[in-house]
Amino acid sequence: MRLAGALWMFWFQRGYFREGIERLDHLLAIDDRPTAARARTLTGSGSLHTFALDLDTGQQRQEEALQIYFDLDDERGAAYARLALGIVANERRDYERSLTIFQESLDEFRRLGDDHGTLLGLQTVSFASLRMGETERAWELRRQIAPLARETGNPRMLGVGLRFEAMIARDEGRLDDAVALLDEAHQIHHDHADIREISWDLLEAANILEVVNHASEAAQVLSQSQFLRNDRGIAIGWMDGETSSLSDVLRSRLGDTAFQAAWERGRVLDYDEAFAVLLGQDP
Repeated sequence: MRLAGALWMFWFQRGYFREGIERLDHLLAIDDRPTAARARTLTGSGSLHTFALDLDTGQQRQEEALQIYFDLDDERGAAYARLALGIVANERRDYERSLTIFQESLDEFRRLGDDHGTLLGLQTVSFASLRMGETERAWELRRQIAPLARETGNPRMLGVGLRFEAMIARDEGRLDDAVALLDEAHQIHHDHADIREISWDLLEAANILEVVNHASEAAQVLSQSQFLRNDRGIAIGWMDGETSSLSDVLRSRLGDTAFQAAWERGRVLDYDEAFAVLLGQDP
């Protein structure tokens, strides 16, 4: 169980959700001792269940992990379990509650001097702030992520921060900057084979292509973004919702037949080919 508790991020980042859930839940079923290893395994299993939209199981796992961390006086572990419960609340669209939890987690990570946790806290507080209509605050928090990730040598969170900066650039109409920043972020996620993040890169690439009126290309890239998630059993509520909304926009612009043809072309691309569609367009 100790090894599994350390390995769950591999399954999470590579997008092997079904395999990770099966292996972790099997271990949890055969050993119920309230150890630090069980708490880490619960955190991993709960996170995978949450991003497969099995929110009840995800919440139960994180609540048990949190109690074990409390009993072991493990403040860092408790902070991560609390943040994971905020993600469950966010997926349930209880944004007010998720914002409260994320802010408490961010404050705790800063108190503990946990740089990675602080970066996750900035990311999650920005999410909930955006859902609550606090766009300026969300952008301010997101601008802090890439510099802190560079300073602390955290490439995965650097990729996240660069993509956030690309999104801000798109929102401000700086499309050349948006493409360059997203390309840098995607290279990091490609190097780490992080399927969940790559899917999000493709979603943002589709957003940029839609802004510059390349609707057919946007549909292709969006199709591959969704295919990656479906193929690995990844279900992220807000991302699925944004995909659906953008699909509707593109379908209305192209018409049903042209949209479906572009969508099918996107499914047969690999994710590098899909991202290259963005780089081949002139913003």
